[in-house]
Amino acid sequence: MTTLFYHHVGVEGSADFDKTVFREVEFETVANGLALAGLRNDSSIGPATSGQVERRLGELFPTGRFHCWGVPAKAHFVIKRLMEGDYVLLLRTTKPGGDMPALCPIQFFLRSQLPDLSQLLWGSERFPYIFFFQTIPLTLLWPQFHDHLGYNGYDPMGRFLSVAHHRLLKFGGVEGYIQYLLTHYQDSETVSVLQPDTPGVIDIPAIPHQLQGLETSFEGRSEGYRWPGTHGEARYSDGPPERYERMQMDGPGFGSRAGDNGYQIRGWNGRTA
Repeated sequence: MTTLFYHHVGVEGSADFDKTVFREVEFETVANGLALAGLRNDSSIGPATSGQVERRLGELFPTGRFHCWGVPAKAHFVIKRLMEGDYVLLLRTTKPGGDMPALCPIQFFLRSQLPDLSQLLWGSERFPYIFFFQTIPLTLLWPQFHDHLGYNGYDPMGRFLSVAHHRLLKFGGVEGYIQYLLTHYQDSETVSVLQPDTPGVIDIPAIPHQLQGLETSFEGRSEGYRWPGTHGEARYSDGPPERYERMQMDGPGFGSRAGDNGYQIRGWNGRTA
C-alpha cells in the first residue's frame, strides 16, 4: 500500500532545498559518498552493495542527475517504512506563510545510513537516511495540508511522519490525494528544463523577472538566469528578454560533453512568445 510521508524541515534546514531538491545532484557525488562509506569499519556498505546501488541509480536516472533528501538518524523508526513508490512532502515551517514546496515521489531508498554522503551533499553527517527522486514543485501551504488531513492545531515539531491512511479516504486514498495535489497545487511558475544532452523544447510559464537573475548584459542582448534543478546558465540569443524564443545553454550542468547545447523554448508573458 502506498504511503504518504512528510518532513517538517524548518526554515534553517530548508536552505538545503536549493542544494538537492531544486537543484540536481550528479551521480558522481553519490558514488563518492558510497566509496567513503565503504572505508568505515562500522559500515554495512561494501563493494557489492555500492555496485548494486550505482546500477540501480543508473537504471532509474539514465542522465546521471536526480534529486535527493536526507533525514536524521533519530527518524529511523519511521523512515525504514519508506518504500519505492511512496511519496514525501517537504514542509518548510508551520509558522504563518509556511509552505510545502516539494513533492518527492520515491524512486530509490537504501535503508543503510550514509553519513559520508550526507556530508558531501549538505555539509553535515546529520542526515544519513537518503532517498532519491525527481522533484515536483508545489504551491501547497501548511494550513491547506493541515485542513486536508483534518488536523486540529497539530504541530509536527520537526519530525518525519507518515500520514494515517484514513485521513486521505475522502480523496480516494494516497494516490487520489497525490492527483488532487497535482491538479490544484502543482507549481506552474517553476521552469521545467529538459535533460541537457537532449535538444528539444523547454516550456517556460514565467516571465524573466520571476526567475532568479545571475547576470545581465544588454550589450550582447542576452540575459542569464539560473533555474531550480539546473547548474548552469541560460543565455537569450534572439533579441531582448521580452522575446525569449531561443536560448543557448552553456555552462556547467548543461552537458558540455554534447557540444552545442541549443534549445528551442516557449515562454509566456501575457502572450505567446
